Amino acid sequence: MISVDQMTVFRQYLALLPTASLACLAKNSGYDKLHNDGLVKTFILANLLKWNSLRMIEGGIRSQSEIQQELDVESFSAGQLSRRLAVLDTGELSHILFQLTDHYHRIMEGEKGLNPKVGKLAIIDSSAIPLSKHALDWTALTPHYCGVKIHLRLAIVKANSAFPEAMIPSTANVPDIEAVNHLIVDDDATYIADRGYGEKPKMAGWLERKVKFVVRVKSNFRVDSIQELPTDSEQVSRHALVTIRSRPDPVKLVEFNDRKGRHFRLISNRLDLSDLEIMEIYKNRWLIELFFKWLKQHVKVDHLYSQSPVGIWNQLYIALMEIYRLLTYPNVTTAYFLRNIQLYLLQKWADARKEFERISEFTTQGRKSNLGYPKKARDYGADHAIVNPLSRTPVIK
Repeated sequence: MISVDQMTVFRQYLALLPTASLACLAKNSGYDKLHNDGLVKTFILANLLKWNSLRMIEGGIRSQSEIQQELDVESFSAGQLSRRLAVLDTGELSHILFQLTDHYHRIMEGEKGLNPKVGKLAIIDSSAIPLSKHALDWTALTPHYCGVKIHLRLAIVKANSAFPEAMIPSTANVPDIEAVNHLIVDDDATYIADRGYGEKPKMAGWLERKVKFVVRVKSNFRVDSIQELPTDSEQVSRHALVTIRSRPDPVKLVEFNDRKGRHFRLISNRLDLSDLEIMEIYKNRWLIELFFKWLKQHVKVDHLYSQSPVGIWNQLYIALMEIYRLLTYPNVTTAYFLRNIQLYLLQKWADARKEFERISEFTTQGRKSNLGYPKKARDYGADHAIVNPLSRTPVIK
């Protein structure tokens, strides 16, 4: 075959992944067609090219000679892909994610988090992925629902930068609280978590380990009051120094209502922060919700190629690997990066790089105000459709 240009986008996209251990001959004994590193690259490319079935992957690889050369294979069947995905060493994939996370933190070395006082944040949460009824025998949550979960730690090392630094998969019937200590490490970050993680035995352990946290707790979470503290916000209904009863360490209790009237109770051992700062820290929790939404929409982790447990875990790890190439451009949003990778995938890397660098040449002042200009009448296209402009009024009211 003719040599493929080393600067093709898909080759550069895959170049950062430390897959050398997967290419080891000792770990590929008996695999004549496709080594483990090529298998991982195949599923990453399948996500990028929107190949949503093993048959589409089989046909897509067979139709692209450039990709065949990169993978060092001419063809393979859907059945081979399924079997190989189910026996791939999940520990190797987990280690690759660890290496990529370490690389990310080296790039971000010196960053102070949201601000120097608050520091770095780590958001903990999970998201469920439903499976077909064929998996009821091992992932059943109810008699009619089965699925798996992604338990994730999202790092915030600077403003407007979120990065998935740890992941543990589970069946859907595993409570979040059982997975949390797989994600919390003794570092300088402040951990943010919702009510599913607000249990006293776990929190007592974090206090003993000096883990910093801001956790929302349920209304029946009992505390012993030490001292009521003042507040400068009308939103805050209570700001107090308390204990969680299972340990004597003082913690802060902050209670407030959001704009929709929902009541929140936060427990934090960040005694150096005000009630407003603790509220602001917790508000960053929505970033992980956005990340899960983005992950399912753009990386398609909700479409699983395998029904075997190991195959599913492997696909989830590979899906997270897909976003790590953006480490080269940490100031470009993940969605923007992947969109352009998809557009330029089989073109020259230099062309894609120009597009990535173009964004830094522009600054935005936000949407301009229409003050001083008459409002433009809306064109309803009534010549070609039946439109009642007032039909939504009762709904809006």
